[in-house]
Amino acid sequence: MQVNTAGALEVIYGIDLTPGSPNSYNNVGTPFNYLAGGPFEGPDDMLVDDYFAAQQHVHVGQKLELLNHQSG
Repeated sequence: MQVNTAGALEVIYGIDLTPGSPNSYNNVGTPFNYLAGGPFEGPDDMLVDDYFAAQQHVHVGQKLELLNHQSG
């Protein structure tokens, strides 16, 4: 977990989506449900929840800046 307070409060969580990994989020219970898009494809990909997407008007494929780093 990482908290960013530059500009707006953002809480960032890391999740493991590695197929076959014993620590994968999908092994916890119900598999992850994507409302749009899918699993990570590159090192700078990120997931956002539906609340963030609606509030910030973001969509799949859009680049975002987080912790002074541009998403893929």
